[in-house]
Amino acid sequence: LIVSHDRYFLDKLVDHTFYFVGGGEIADIFGNYTAFREHLKEQKKTFVSAEEKSKAAEPKSEKAKVRLSYKEKLEFENLEKEIEMLNIELSETTDRLNSGELSSEAANQAAMRLGEIAELIDQKENRWLELAEYADPSK
Repeated sequence: LIVSHDRYFLDKLVDHTFYFVGGGEIADIFGNYTAFREHLKEQKKTFVSAEEKSKAAEPKSEKAKVRLSYKEKLEFENLEKEIEMLNIELSETTDRLNSGELSSEAANQAAMRLGEIAELIDQKENRWLELAEYADPSK
């Protein structure tokens, strides 16, 4: 049994090669290190050709989305305004809550509204990011 990093040394001395495949599996090749490398090349060719066949058999995916529809353009334009208005409402509600002038029930409602506003802002910002990916940069 020989373990070495020297290819020339292995080619001259070995006639049977063991190699680790992965997952605890060990395979063997009758031949030296050069035969082992040739075996790996053949496996790679087989793997690549199998991948190409599977890709050819797959149905063609839809073309990547190139631009926004008219409805999406309108939505995209309105989202910025809606996000701005929600941020203003968030600020005003936070100021009212921090003032200390609200009754306990009004403060509870304001706190609940803060959560709703924050969630709406997140949703609208995420949608804006989705649409911005396809928006026309010339506008």
